[in-house]
Amino acid sequence: MLRIIFFILFISIANIDYAQELAAIDQRKLNAIENTIELDVNQKQQIQDVFFKYAVLLSDIDKQISNTQKSDIPEEQIPLRVSAYNQDKKDLRELRELEIKGILNPSQRLVYEEKIQPEKPQVLHFGLHDRANCNVCVK
Repeated sequence: MLRIIFFILFISIANIDYAQELAAIDQRKLNAIENTIELDVNQKQQIQDVFFKYAVLLSDIDKQISNTQKSDIPEEQIPLRVSAYNQDKKDLRELRELEIKGILNPSQRLVYEEKIQPEKPQVLHFGLHDRANCNVCVK
């Protein structure tokens, strides 16, 4: 019984640590969701859980990338492995988006897609620029 209590305490402390490890960009996005969309208490907790779950997974991939770059594998294999890890990170972010959208009701999802996570334009054009004032991106 005492082991179970320590295990639960450990998991609770681990979740607090994960909350502190949320990337700045993810924290801003979570704040935008909470401030822009009217969520009930259950939805708010579910979305926070999604962010923290994926933060751990993304952090693990970052550690794998770091270990790969420091490892003694042949130099020509490193970019291929790092590229595969970066694709894994992209896939995880897409899954996170799907989970977030699954938590929201249709009207909340509309606000989310318009204000927080608008789709990128299908047209490819070059350079860093202000998307809000770009004639191609605004369309």
